Amino acid sequence: MLIYFTKELKFKIIVIVSFILLFSIITLFSISVKEKLYLKQIIFFLFSIIFLIFLKNFSYIYFKKNFLYLIFVLVIFLNFLAFLFGFKKAWLKIYFFNFQPIEFAKIIFVLILSRELAYQKEIKKFLSFLKYIFIIFIFSFLCYLQNDFGSLLVFLSIWFFLVFPYLNFKIKIFLISLILIFFLVFWFFIAKDYQKERILNFIYPEKDIFSGGYNAFESKTTFGSGGFFGKGFKKGYQSIYGFLPSAPTDFLLASFVEHFGYFGFLILIFLYILFWNQLEKLKDFLKETKEILFLKGFKIWIFTQFTINSLMNVGLLPIIGLPLPFFSYGGSHILAEILALKIIFDFSNKKF
Repeated sequence: MLIYFTKELKFKIIVIVSFILLFSIITLFSISVKEKLYLKQIIFFLFSIIFLIFLKNFSYIYFKKNFLYLIFVLVIFLNFLAFLFGFKKAWLKIYFFNFQPIEFAKIIFVLILSRELAYQKEIKKFLSFLKYIFIIFIFSFLCYLQNDFGSLLVFLSIWFFLVFPYLNFKIKIFLISLILIFFLVFWFFIAKDYQKERILNFIYPEKDIFSGGYNAFESKTTFGSGGFFGKGFKKGYQSIYGFLPSAPTDFLLASFVEHFGYFGFLILIFLYILFWNQLEKLKDFLKETKEILFLKGFKIWIFTQFTINSLMNVGLLPIIGLPLPFFSYGGSHILAEILALKIIFDFSNKKF
């Protein structure tokens, strides 16, 4: 009976993800003029679903120390390769496929944190806390090298919501102080000029719509232009004729809403809520703390990217460059999200 329930849950999750990807493909097809990006997205979609359903269960190896270290070193190596030789210091080209290693680093990050925290009741000693500071520092440094502020926010969000509950009161106060100092140091010494410009343009994008504020202004315009039911398939002129920059990637949600309106956006939000709800139900089939922590980390990952991308598209957050999970164009983030989901599916099988 339990086997039936867990299979039914997984089937529902696969169906929900398939619908989100289907909306993505329809939107990409609708805005395509020359580049047929929707064809690549179809390949990512089919490969992902086959991967989820048919790949062997490897749950016995995910938390093995040697395996984690090996994959960790490999991911770090690939990210340094991307920094040294890749496109925009973040992408490696493999035949026709542009590969972004930082997306797969998110999986290793959650696995490492889950494994370490599973054996921890409360972090009382400062030396124990330093271990977790070191972990987030490594992955933050990779983001810094690649100028990937969006992924940095995802790593920080996962780290904070997983680690914070384990800290004693004194270390919690210290951490909050550290975060405040970090933001000051980031603004004055780390943040690039274009990152500061994006934040300033977010506050008042109309001030300079022909330069730094153009993307934010066009995104808000595109998002609101569709009305409740949208302009219709192949009628989203803002995204089709190039007024909206990065329409297939950062602003695919704005393109979707232009075509299918707020009604379509509400359906998409409903699908994400449903996805979240089914993941929460799947937690009942996980028997180890580290597996539950991995599921929690994955949910934080998805929620952070969904929230930031959605608010960015409606002009309520600065433009960061973070994909909408399972929706924005791109194989790297979709495959990484599907792989994380496959790991959770494998964990749920262990019990039976």
